Amino acid sequence: MAKLFPVSLLAFSGSCAANVLRGGERQRPGGKELHAEVGSEEVLGFPGDVDIYCHIYSDEHDAGGKWMLEEDPEIFDRLGLDDSIRLNTSAAFDAVMRSEEMEIFSKKMRAACLGSAWDGKRCQELAMAIRHFFWPRIKDATPGRAFQHLRNHGRAPPILTFRMGGGVTADVPCREGNPAHLYFRHIYKAAGYAIKKNLARLSNSPPDDFIDDNWFKQDYCDKLGYATEHTTPKPVLFTFIRDPMEKFIAGYKEISARGEFKTFPAHGPKTGSKEHARLFLNNVWHGSCDNGHVVLQVQSMMGPACESQFDFVGKLESFEEDWQRVGKAAGCTRRLGWPEEWAHPSEKDDKGADAAMRAVLAENGGALARALCLWLMPDYIALDYPVPKVCGR
Repeated sequence: MAKLFPVSLLAFSGSCAANVLRGGERQRPGGKELHAEVGSEEVLGFPGDVDIYCHIYSDEHDAGGKWMLEEDPEIFDRLGLDDSIRLNTSAAFDAVMRSEEMEIFSKKMRAACLGSAWDGKRCQELAMAIRHFFWPRIKDATPGRAFQHLRNHGRAPPILTFRMGGGVTADVPCREGNPAHLYFRHIYKAAGYAIKKNLARLSNSPPDDFIDDNWFKQDYCDKLGYATEHTTPKPVLFTFIRDPMEKFIAGYKEISARGEFKTFPAHGPKTGSKEHARLFLNNVWHGSCDNGHVVLQVQSMMGPACESQFDFVGKLESFEEDWQRVGKAAGCTRRLGWPEEWAHPSEKDDKGADAAMRAVLAENGGALARALCLWLMPDYIALDYPVPKVCGR
């Protein structure tokens, strides 16, 4: 088979593959060393955070804002990417996805984004390489005049860090002697609301006190470093993920239920209409809607080590088994409980957003679903989810 994926791209990343569910031994500083390396001041000022608000694109809000290539003009030379590469046929795409080079690259990207070989900066650069590699194909998949402006952009919007998800910590009495020390970072739309509330129940704390802002206001990065050095059993930093496209749709549903995509003129399309869903996709691909509910999940793996170098990453699709693996990793000798089922408030009324988005993605032979799948490709590659067939058809 012809080598369609640049071999020199593979040389940039590390050599160790990581299992998405079991990251292995973490190498991170603790106590004073942690504070010196990623202390509160640096953590709170960590560069590259996404803008959580959705804006309607305009001439003043150019696609992607300040793009990584402008900051580092040699990045794609180092990664061995060729701007002329275009995947204009399904056969070409399928060949790339089946190639030995892509399989090796996938393992190396997982190593950079997850596990003991974690390197947040490398994870970010490799994710940008994937976005750039597939950007021509994404533009080709967007039909009609409404998306014409995307086809006029030669560069893909950036992939920035997402840290505003925050998180909570809990001491859970699931073993004899000292409790298990759990630190949870919230990746939106992957059962995070329920996880936080159940961690509160398990630690005999008020659920209303377990909010994402605690991570920053109570300096959990510093506390995690201290606990790593001084407590037994060792703390476990974990999160949960889910299928990238289902996560995106759930994120749009959440944003719609909250009314967070509301910068339309008075006569604009209504939430729950297909026009609203199309406009939302248009703005996401333009780079003007980096709301945390729809950003890539790997964007939560690009921040400081105390927030992004996870000991354990579970999958929503195997939640029951992975929840027990969280407990085992934290030293629990008894089954980790799940005291209560919690439904997110937005589940009560999504204003028709879910049905509208799925209808739009199914139109024109799944053209927009194909574009969305390619947009989410860094997650599919790094998080080891099967790529939907629509991507190659």
